[in-house]
Amino acid sequence: MLALLLAAPAFAQGGGTAASLTGSVVDRDGGVIPGATIEVKNNATGTIERVVTNTSGAFSVPALSPGTYTVTVSLEGFKAYVLSDVRVVAAAPTTVKVTLEIGSLAETVVVAAAAELVQTQSTTVQSRMLSEQITKLPLVSRNGLASVMFLPGVQQIGGYRASTINGLPQNTINITLDGIGIGNNLQSGDGFYTQVFPRMDAIEEVTVTGATPDAGSGAQGSVQVAFATRSGTNRFVRSIYHYYRTPKLNTNYFFNELNRLPKNDVTVHQFGGRVGGPIVPNKAFFFFNYEQFYLPNQATRTRTIINPDAQAGLFRWDVAGDIRQKNVLDLAAASGQLASIDPTIAALLASIRTAAGTTGTISTTTGLNTQQYVFQPISKRNEYAPTTRVDVNLTGRHRITGTYLWQRIKTTPDFLNSSEPAFPGFPNFGWQYSYRTTGSATLRSTLSSNMVNEAKVGFQWSPVDFYSGLTKDTFDNQNGRSIAFGFGLTGPTIVNAPNLRNTPSTNIEESLSWLKGHHSYRLGGSFTRITNTSESWNIAPAITLGFNTANDPAASLFSSTNFSGASTGDLNNARALYALLTGRVSQVGATSRLNAATGKYDYLGNLEQRAGQKEFGVFAQDSWRMSPSLTLNYGLRWEVALPFAPITKTYSTSTLADLCGISGIGSGPEGRQCNLFQPGNLAGGTIVPQYTLYDPANPGYKTHWANFAPNVGGAWRPNVQHGWLRRVLGDPEQATVRAGFSVSFNRERMDRFTGIFGNNPGGTVSANRNVTNGNLVYPGETWPVLLRDTARLGPPPTCAPGVVTASCVQEGPNYPIIATTANNLNIFNPEIRLPYTQSWTAGFQRSIGRDSAVEVRYVGNRNLHAWTTENWNERNLVENGFLDEFNLARANLRANIAAGRGANFRYFGPNTGTAPLPTYLAYFTGLGASVATDPARYSSTSFANTSFLGRLSAYSPSPLGAANDLHGDATFRQNALNAGLAPNFFVMNPSIGNANILRAAAGSRYNSLQVEYRRRLSRGLLVNASYTFARRFGTSLETIHQPRFFIEDAGVPHAFRTNWTYALPIGRNQRFGRNMGSILNAIAGGWELSGTGRVQIQNFSVDGVRLVGMSKDDLQKAFTVRRSQNATTGATIILMMPDDIILNTRRAFSVDPTSATGYGALGVPDGRYIAPASTADCVALYPGDCGAPRQIVINGPTFVRFDLRGSKRMSLPGHLTAEFSIEFMNLFDNVNFNPAFNPGSGSSIFQVTSAYRDTGVDVNDPGGRLGQIVWRITW
Repeated sequence: MLALLLAAPAFAQGGGTAASLTGSVVDRDGGVIPGATIEVKNNATGTIERVVTNTSGAFSVPALSPGTYTVTVSLEGFKAYVLSDVRVVAAAPTTVKVTLEIGSLAETVVVAAAAELVQTQSTTVQSRMLSEQITKLPLVSRNGLASVMFLPGVQQIGGYRASTINGLPQNTINITLDGIGIGNNLQSGDGFYTQVFPRMDAIEEVTVTGATPDAGSGAQGSVQVAFATRSGTNRFVRSIYHYYRTPKLNTNYFFNELNRLPKNDVTVHQFGGRVGGPIVPNKAFFFFNYEQFYLPNQATRTRTIINPDAQAGLFRWDVAGDIRQKNVLDLAAASGQLASIDPTIAALLASIRTAAGTTGTISTTTGLNTQQYVFQPISKRNEYAPTTRVDVNLTGRHRITGTYLWQRIKTTPDFLNSSEPAFPGFPNFGWQYSYRTTGSATLRSTLSSNMVNEAKVGFQWSPVDFYSGLTKDTFDNQNGRSIAFGFGLTGPTIVNAPNLRNTPSTNIEESLSWLKGHHSYRLGGSFTRITNTSESWNIAPAITLGFNTANDPAASLFSSTNFSGASTGDLNNARALYALLTGRVSQVGATSRLNAATGKYDYLGNLEQRAGQKEFGVFAQDSWRMSPSLTLNYGLRWEVALPFAPITKTYSTSTLADLCGISGIGSGPEGRQCNLFQPGNLAGGTIVPQYTLYDPANPGYKTHWANFAPNVGGAWRPNVQHGWLRRVLGDPEQATVRAGFSVSFNRERMDRFTGIFGNNPGGTVSANRNVTNGNLVYPGETWPVLLRDTARLGPPPTCAPGVVTASCVQEGPNYPIIATTANNLNIFNPEIRLPYTQSWTAGFQRSIGRDSAVEVRYVGNRNLHAWTTENWNERNLVENGFLDEFNLARANLRANIAAGRGANFRYFGPNTGTAPLPTYLAYFTGLGASVATDPARYSSTSFANTSFLGRLSAYSPSPLGAANDLHGDATFRQNALNAGLAPNFFVMNPSIGNANILRAAAGSRYNSLQVEYRRRLSRGLLVNASYTFARRFGTSLETIHQPRFFIEDAGVPHAFRTNWTYALPIGRNQRFGRNMGSILNAIAGGWELSGTGRVQIQNFSVDGVRLVGMSKDDLQKAFTVRRSQNATTGATIILMMPDDIILNTRRAFSVDPTSATGYGALGVPDGRYIAPASTADCVALYPGDCGAPRQIVINGPTFVRFDLRGSKRMSLPGHLTAEFSIEFMNLFDNVNFNPAFNPGSGSSIFQVTSAYRDTGVDVNDPGGRLGQIVWRITW
């Protein structure tokens, strides 16, 4: 008699793709049987592994290739038992239990195995999909990663590339192919992406370990996604296929229809073939798959363009429904100011209008002065992807396996990065070319009957080219520059920063499996080396158009006198229009980069940077079979990540003392090591912050050695054989209670390091010209700087020897480099440690009949010491008394308006209802506090400047904005020093821009209840379904003044997922039509249906607001999708709130500090609405102030999407099988709107402008229902 315990102890093979088979042999009375011979034969290759049960009757066959095996158990005096078709999967041992009967070896009992249902020994949360299941599902992509979307715990918001697993951030995900990392090693926020795409016909299976991994996989990431490449067999198997998508099978994207656009022309051809077979039968095998992807397609793009009237200078604004207008050019002409349109701007705006007339649609939906332009640019993408695998049995004890995948990608233009031309026919656009590879070699050695060793080495190498062929002539229509229009308009530049990059990795792993008694040990280690190479440059300087309210001679034009009833926002928009048309320049942006040949900085030049990092770890893991019904798993890993090490001399670093600057090292909030928020404390003395060359021998932070990751868990079968509890628990061989806890370390991507050390001066230096740096308008020159004045748009001057200021650029890096306000100072916390995740689970599994099982489990985790960057130059508003003075300035403004003294916040003396403002006076005039009580000193026009007045709103005040206004102007900063204010009055270190320090201080919490139903393939039906209820909280740091606190993150609290296949039981040898004739069988037989489904609810969060006239429950009821019409154009729009809430929310955010009510032209809000957190009597600095809630979280509408595949398989002469399929993604054509929860003053708040679609490079879902035709021939 044979009983099979269907279990999947998770990750006994760590993060690799090797599989294993474990089990025990007992007699009919349950006594263990040592010395039994176990023969495990690979059905595909004929490879045989032999072991002998130990004194406990246990056996283990580690490091097997995933596949189907036949297990034979024999011992003299017992009948031989054969267990056929045992499926062994990667990263999790299959467990069998054999009960031998007394008899002769000549007698054989043959039992057919079935797919595993219940994990009876594992304490790891793990799910998997096999190739025969993946290839039958209707998936939006042939990238195997798309199949992961339908496994429990996966959260998807938007495209699947943005997915997370069990609430953990993406940098905790480690994706491997044959045990080698293929994820994005560069970007921390792109963890659910692979540099090479595991093609569905090339993979054997995918396994996801979402919680409580063992020590073998306790590093590189807390979540493991492991793919395994198919292998060849003793039988030649060939298959050719073609996946074809055409718009003829699709429905149109909802917003295309709304904008009167046709369906996107997305035509996809994915074709290829695979072959596998013996090189030498039973000795060597090969597998090869070639796939090509061709995509000529369209995408829908939305641009904002200026309307014809505004293009001529006519500015419109809304005063409580009364549309008013004023021509800013006429106003300027009447006042003697520049009134002509800049020639370059005029030509650009004209060419945009002409281009928009060639294709697409123009509608007036974005405002009174702009229009929305929607069009469909065209792109072409080609991919070529061969994959191969070779297995060779060197001897009976040694097997070597090699795999290699090469992928070439060419995309023109690059839709993925939105690099198509801004407007039809415009010359500036970008493309992407890349060559991506990965390979591995694995040696499996059987050292003894109970000891197996596996050694693996592999690499990933994937250079990517972004726009390297970009030339200067693509900026000819901008007069050789890259112009940002402002005024909310889409500019003509799409790309201006070519980049070549590659972040290859090398992996070495060693693992020894040893079965001893009741213990299954695994010992091993790993080494990873990652390097990063990057080349970057610019083609043209970046011109930002804007209006400087403090210095522009036309500043007085933009007041409520000339624009009656205009709000602060309206006045800002009027200024922006005037700045655009006349070509007023607010910044000439550029970067100078180190020329390795000359050792000097080149303006806009090319910089090559290379750096690397190494990580290693060792581990020990034991699975202890304490009794037939209880297994204890425990282990420990030690992991060390060595510091970031530059290869090129282009990185620089600084010290903590440099970061603290004149405030000095000391005591800051929450243990921060600088004297924060202590104006006048100059403990740093005369320190001059500087940058030094990063020396790998003296790294920017210490190595943290104490990185230990334990894990422990138990799986227990209650083994209740009788009574009512037997009925509750089900089959006693499968009913299992399991729980586990583990710690696993996460590897940060390279951008964490290059973003700190690479952004310090050394390899690059800021060459920006702006007001903050004091080099936009030079001495002797006048305001404004105009685009037509090309002689004034050049690079900043080179610093004189020994002189380093923000207004000039050094000739080259002369270390130590003196810091200036033009650059940020970036360092690591010297004591930083590796981030890690604690995860735990507890659950119960039981069978439902012989073919199904259900599991209910709790899964939780804590992501600890996550890395985050803090700016310690946070503006000081409290300790320096500025917040109090800011409130006095607000009171002055209200008093002066009430007394008829005009819109200003000047001090007018005693008994006037106004108060002295020594800080403002100091920054505006350079006068000290001793004269602050003299009203005559308040003559500066800045006290009436509309930009400064805009900060003093009664209902939406901005003290932080006011502080930035004062500190961000170089002239104002010098005035304050002249007036005697402390240099660290507003910031800790005034000698630099931001004081950025990367700390291990963030984290997250996740709790979930997961219910999973599994039905193995039986009678043609296979089903996997799950429901997850989850809540995730992440740390938030609103201000260094306060501790970090947890807030609920926007996520998916409710999610149902399913995937299934069903072979219709019709045809020869089926339930219906068993004896059907060949012709009828060819018609009626071989039909199969399969599908996937996803139903989920997403939540949304907002802070810094309060609810008026309604509760959170009222808000939740009101937050629903509805159709409406634009009041001006009559166009159909989609809204998420009732009209009254929208209107009054706009009123609440539309403030005017100079009006009698404090509100703008839209009027005073009433009824129910969302308002800023501040009130007339209270300034909300941070969320939760002034009695407002710290955050408001509500649920969005339900997301529903089901996909269906129907296929017909038929036999052809010559052992050929043909299959034809048609697939429909989003079968019911459901429109899943992307909800808008964005309170504010704009006319488009709560307006939905998009619905679910995924235009990622390997998905190409343009929205609507998506059809696909597939044919395949196999022989």
